[in-house]
Amino acid sequence: MNSKSRIYKTINIREIEQIVKSAFDTDTTIDSWRELSGGLFNTTYFIKTLRPTKSLVLRIAPIRQELLFDFEKVMMGIEPGLYKLFNDHNIPAPKVILYDETHRILPRNYIITEYINSITLNDPSFPGEHKSKIQYDLGVYTAKLHSIKSDKFGWPTPNNEVNGSHLWLDVVKKFVEEDAEKTSNHHVFSEKEIKEFNEFFRKNDHLFVNRERPSLVHNDLWDPNILVHKVNQDWEIAAIIDADRAMYADREFEFVLWGNDPHFMKGYGIGLDMSNEGILRRKAYSLITGFFGAYVYKVQYDNETAYIDTKNWVLDVLKDVMNNS
Repeated sequence: MNSKSRIYKTINIREIEQIVKSAFDTDTTIDSWRELSGGLFNTTYFIKTLRPTKSLVLRIAPIRQELLFDFEKVMMGIEPGLYKLFNDHNIPAPKVILYDETHRILPRNYIITEYINSITLNDPSFPGEHKSKIQYDLGVYTAKLHSIKSDKFGWPTPNNEVNGSHLWLDVVKKFVEEDAEKTSNHHVFSEKEIKEFNEFFRKNDHLFVNRERPSLVHNDLWDPNILVHKVNQDWEIAAIIDADRAMYADREFEFVLWGNDPHFMKGYGIGLDMSNEGILRRKAYSLITGFFGAYVYKVQYDNETAYIDTKNWVLDVLKDVMNNS
């Protein structure tokens, strides 16, 4: 159980039973259930049911919506459409059983997916000698993901539209403005640091001209969101999960690219823009995600250690770009 995050709240067995019956039938019963650890945003449960016999994952959206970024308030609703896109492009993804935003049972949205028998890529039991193969496969799947295009940059909506603009610069500005506003209101950074952050983006808006059509980026491709399983003597990616932070963006906004892992990049098949402008652009993207991350750790998750670590890292990036741009 998580007792720290300000936006995380458990529910009781009676509420879980109501949710399961609404998804299947009034005769459906719960055989077993447990809260899954690790998450600080959604509240997540593993559930086994009878009539029908199913293994499920139930994820419930956060409380305290006022602490969320605008795109976070609706992002669970985009998952059914996103996973259909994944499947259409042969990217392994969870199977959605039900998404509910009616609030008939809970005053929160929730989603039920089929359980996938697997472990996360950061699980200690995953054998490290298979990591390079998984990184290659992840590069292949990320390239497929980025091949999904839109006419607009921005955030997918539950009705399969895009909340954004035909200009990447407009979307970057919106993200930067919300970063600055929220971090200022909650004293995540000093006013001097926020002023420098804003100043950098004002001076460097040329970095964000449209370079190519908007690509679908996952925006959260780290090891806990990569499910893997053993197939015969090998390991394969079973699913890419938690795609609710996805957006249509410049493909190099995808932070998994920034490490330039050789196995991943071989699978991805497209090199990074290594020009001075390309390097500075990726540093700008790390500023956006770093300010966002520091806010999340301090305000949403109440994790002081992670907040300080993220803050120090992103301020080093800010100092670097202010001195060299």
